[in-house]
Amino acid sequence: SDSTLAMATLAENTLTKLNEVFAKMDKDNSQMIDFEEAVSFWGKNFAKVNAKAMFTEVVNASEGDNSVIRLGDWVAFWEQVKQHGYSDESICEELDNIMNGESWVDWLDGRNVQSTSLAPKDVTPAQSQANRLQQATVDKLNEVFSAMDKDGSDQIDFNEAVDFWGKNFAKVNARAMFTEVVEASGSGQVIRRHDWIEFWHQVKKHGYTDEQIMEELENILNGESWVDWLDDKTPGNTKPA
Repeated sequence: SDSTLAMATLAENTLTKLNEVFAKMDKDNSQMIDFEEAVSFWGKNFAKVNAKAMFTEVVNASEGDNSVIRLGDWVAFWEQVKQHGYSDESICEELDNIMNGESWVDWLDGRNVQSTSLAPKDVTPAQSQANRLQQATVDKLNEVFSAMDKDGSDQIDFNEAVDFWGKNFAKVNARAMFTEVVEASGSGQVIRRHDWIEFWHQVKKHGYTDEQIMEELENILNGESWVDWLDDKTPGNTKPA
């Protein structure tokens, strides 16, 4: 309704910051951001991952379809973030993080970095905020993913996972991870970076803390076994760690 939209109007200082971030990405001052400009903005911090996530959420675009983000798209996106219950303070804090080159986060706002599927209607903004992974956790997730993704293809295949675990029941661990993360078992599937991040999002939604997730990621980096998270997904017939 018009009244809802009026209530959700962004504060003046938020709009100023939005314009500032947009202008920093819009290198050629064309009043639109293309994919390459977004990649250039993030530089070495998982640039393509962040650019893809932003384009998917803001304009439901994917790499290679020549989409652009116009200033109107940009402001409208953050308006609907506010409509979903986030405060101007939360939005400004995130914009500062983006300006500092930190990763794009998946707002639980009815849009998804993978698709346009709606977030559950019974999730309140407070719950949504609580379910978001902390930046340090996301950074650690990217670190573990990159350790497995030997060829830098932004996806992990079964053989890379086996290679990562080496002699520690490598095939058992690789199968368990693949079964839980993409609900598939065998070498014909790959785990894309967004599959990986999304999996750990749902682990947190099931009540695990960032501290527990970080501890497990450290264990994985040290070559310890994949564990079966009690999170509605199961690694099939593999034994619990």
